[in-house]
Amino acid sequence: METEIEDNGTRTADISSLVLKFLDTATRDPAEWLNLLHDDAVLVFPYAESAGLPVVVAGKDVIKKATASFLQMVPGIRFNNPVVYPTLDPHKAFATYEACVTVAATGREYEQNYITMFTEQAGKIIEMYEYYDPVKLNAAFSESQK
Repeated sequence: METEIEDNGTRTADISSLVLKFLDTATRDPAEWLNLLHDDAVLVFPYAESAGLPVVVAGKDVIKKATASFLQMVPGIRFNNPVVYPTLDPHKAFATYEACVTVAATGREYEQNYITMFTEQAGKIIEMYEYYDPVKLNAAFSESQK
């Protein structure tokens, strides 16, 4: 099955490669990861409010600070087993991936499955909607459950 649908010079293979690189560098090379973000990038975490976190993180400087804070809480986190699902829109793709890491502050394991929608503009990620199980997040990160 051909996955390289052309639309204004962009192919679905491009978004797939971008998403895989984005997930690979997100936890191991934050500087390279930031280079994959569009200057006007917006990251949306619809379930973040349940953990007292911002639902929308916009702008590279704000994203950089939020990401650095998260990575300090979960040293060694990696996004494993990524699978990218291109859409008919060559600028959008969904991805599924997993993470398993010990939360530094609580000592508990954080095991999570994610599904995320990515939107690309000019070869960079401009929008990301990340969905995960907030119950698992709260169980691993909540200080009150120690």
